[in-house]
Amino acid sequence: MAVGAHLEFETVGSRVHVQPGFLYWSSDRLSDLNPNLDVFYHFAPPGQVSPYVGAGVGLHRYAFDGGPDPGTDAGANFFGGLLVPAGTTHVFLEGRYAATDRAQASILAGVTARIGR
Repeated sequence: MAVGAHLEFETVGSRVHVQPGFLYWSSDRLSDLNPNLDVFYHFAPPGQVSPYVGAGVGLHRYAFDGGPDPGTDAGANFFGGLLVPAGTTHVFLEGRYAATDRAQASILAGVTARIGR
């Protein structure tokens, strides 16, 4: 199980989005706090269901419960998914791969709320 949050910046009419955020997960006494900066491109115009692809960079701060500190690792993010508009929000389903010394693959789902529109 993972928990995350992000901000999404776009220019009106553009299909390119800048998305700073973080992701936290914990499994088998190992956890990772991962701040990241991603950029993604969606293929359909805003307001339509659209596939998207993206990439970015992240910093992985690992912690091991009851053991030595496993350290920090930089990595690259690669992802793709589907955006589904829902009023002032959009729902997303995403496959993500983090290329690090402890490579990670995940499937994420969530809601992005739009503020100020």
